[in-house]
Amino acid sequence: MKKYILLLIMALITLAADAQTAEPNRMIVFNKQGRFKSWNINDIDSVGFFRTEGRVAADVKVNKFAKGQAGQSDTLWIEAIKTEACRTFKITVIPTNTANTLTTDLIAATFIEENGGIGPFTDDFPNGQMTGFETPFKSGTSYTVMTVGYDGYGTACEASKAEFTVPQVPLIGNPDVAYTFTDITPTSFKCKFTPNEDVAAYAICQFNKGDAQNQFEMWGPMMGFDNMGDMIKQFSQVSFDGEYETEWKNLKPNTDYEVAIQAWDANGTYAPIIYAYVTTASQGGPGEAKVDITIGEFGQEGGEYYQWIKFTPNDQTFVYHLVVAENKEEDTSAQDQEIENYLKNEKNPNYPPMFDDPNWDVIGEDNDRWALEPNKTYTAYAIAMNANKEWGPFTKVKFTTPDVANAPSTAKTKKADKHATRFGKKIDTGQMMTAPKIMLPAKKTGMRLINK
Repeated sequence: MKKYILLLIMALITLAADAQTAEPNRMIVFNKQGRFKSWNINDIDSVGFFRTEGRVAADVKVNKFAKGQAGQSDTLWIEAIKTEACRTFKITVIPTNTANTLTTDLIAATFIEENGGIGPFTDDFPNGQMTGFETPFKSGTSYTVMTVGYDGYGTACEASKAEFTVPQVPLIGNPDVAYTFTDITPTSFKCKFTPNEDVAAYAICQFNKGDAQNQFEMWGPMMGFDNMGDMIKQFSQVSFDGEYETEWKNLKPNTDYEVAIQAWDANGTYAPIIYAYVTTASQGGPGEAKVDITIGEFGQEGGEYYQWIKFTPNDQTFVYHLVVAENKEEDTSAQDQEIENYLKNEKNPNYPPMFDDPNWDVIGEDNDRWALEPNKTYTAYAIAMNANKEWGPFTKVKFTTPDVANAPSTAKTKKADKHATRFGKKIDTGQMMTAPKIMLPAKKTGMRLINK
């Protein structure tokens, strides 16, 4: 049963005009994703509101998978049956890690319309055969067949998903990579890799322990990685075909890390990923962790002013956090409390949630230039944590930068690290960190679906 209310467009114009000083000439409909479609009001006759009863979907199931031979396309046999209210449907095949990000029917419908779904199909497919895939499905990788149903008005409605895993292709030999950790310090470690004769090449990538899977779930859909091996190979940037030793630096003390090793055979088939685990050496002690702050020289370079500030932790310090803030008021008690709370966060709260600020946890002495203005009052703040993860005293030093006339012009003496917060900013002489470019899976325009 369908019910509808037909509204003349002039009624909408009258309502909209009450809230706008100028008469509108566009009608824009926004969906919950923030996407919109606009019409010229002069081209619209009327707007209707309708109701469709029942679930609108094409329920899908995977019956069989066959690997293509001698350059032929892989083949899927599926079942796709429309519900009573469904008139047509579109279908696609995508990596499961991408399918997992399509958490609502609206998101799924938007994806299938913009990224290579085929259809619409009006028939049911009790034994449908899908072929014409532009690239082969990857060994041992999970994929998802997804459909989106459309009602009689062409409205995208419910999605249906069915997951399948491509069988693992037998490896040539037994590709394996041995590893040995050496020179483990609080902030670094070395690792030596030795492949056996069955390894054509291998890639390596370091993560916090247990974080490789989280990284894959985040970057896989955006960068088009079908499986974890693809991500490790891309992140490694270099493939190795012999013995290799490298060192990872700027790490956190007493922290668990993992090195993912992805090897492949002469045919390019991935071997199972090897995870090598290591813990950096401990630093600090159980006593009071404290940071001393020393205000150094004020100067200018290239028309920009800077202030040298040195933060020196004691031997009980595990890590510490620091920042420099301008004093807007004479009484800084409220600012002090806000910044103390801010610095006690495990992660930089002003950094994008998907990233870790590499400069948030400071280890060792920090002596750098900060981009501060002349003749203004600032406070440098720091707080340290000991080896037991206990915070020490909150340290602050208030200072006023000299008048611009007294600022000496000096040559560049040190390449400063980048520390950016909403309070203060060190002079940034390096490259800004940016997220990888979003790359959706390639459109499979050659896909076809037929009944067999």
